[in-house]
Amino acid sequence: MRESGKKENITKSDILGFFYRYPIKAIPVMEKKKIVGILLKDTLTARSSTISELNVPMKKVISEHLIPVDTQKDYHALQNLLQNFKKVETIPALDQQGKLVANLSKSDLICIWEDHPRMYELEWKKLFDGCPYPVIIIDEKGYIEYTNSAFSKIVIIGRGRKIQGKAITDVIANIPLMQDSPVIGQPMVIDGEDFICDMIPMSHGASGAVYLIRTSGV
Repeated sequence: MRESGKKENITKSDILGFFYRYPIKAIPVMEKKKIVGILLKDTLTARSSTISELNVPMKKVISEHLIPVDTQKDYHALQNLLQNFKKVETIPALDQQGKLVANLSKSDLICIWEDHPRMYELEWKKLFDGCPYPVIIIDEKGYIEYTNSAFSKIVIIGRGRKIQGKAITDVIANIPLMQDSPVIGQPMVIDGEDFICDMIPMSHGASGAVYLIRTSGV
């Protein structure tokens, strides 16, 4: 996260300038290094056809156009901001006075949202949905939070049923239990077939474990 400079008497035209300099559709507004809202390009440009509308002070822009965000609850706002990174590597972040306070990378944005209850799920889908091996992720209590599509091909109970929230030991009886150190290459049997299971405990702010299940001999 790179912090930037300041400018006095910010107006709507200054804010619109960011949208012209960056090919983005939303700008986060921050306070004390936390995102408190977003400004959307579409709503700002909809009423900016005259000089008087462009000269609206930032305080009025905030009161009329800021969409409040709660990073503990608002998953859709995060998705909206992540769309920006299709064409750019960083996006500007403003304070409530309209001053540029940071340039956020995608990882910066994710870190700000890291405690969101669905934040990890979003990243897991990106990482594991296309993985050819079954992947299971559990929370710190051993309950399943995520499985990829390959999982349902080997576990009968996972076919067409919602298993998120179930204890992993109720789904796979002989799977290695979560512990502080990784478990690599443990043999196991699922529905009469031999497999190899790796268990890796999560860290860096997350709790729980990731299980990767491989065909025996792979």
